[in-house]
Amino acid sequence: VYTNNFFADALKLRGYPSLIFFKDNGDLIQAVPGYKTPQQLEIYLKMIANDDYLKLTTDKAWQEYQDNFKSTF
Repeated sequence: VYTNNFFADALKLRGYPSLIFFKDNGDLIQAVPGYKTPQQLEIYLKMIANDDYLKLTTDKAWQEYQDNFKSTF
C-alpha cells in the first residue's frame, strides 16, 4: 500500500485510475488522470507516438493541438 502511494505522490497523481507515459530512459512524458475511453486516449497515444508532445510547451499550444486533432478511431 505504501509503495503505491509513494509512487503516486512522486508523480503528483491526483486521480485514479491514471495512465502514465514514460520515455525509454524513464523520464515522465505525461500523466493522464481518470478513466478515459479509447477515443479520449487517442490524442495522447498519437501525440506521444509522433513526439508532438515535445512541441506542446504552453496551454495555448495544447489547446490548438486538441482543436486541430482529427480522430481516426
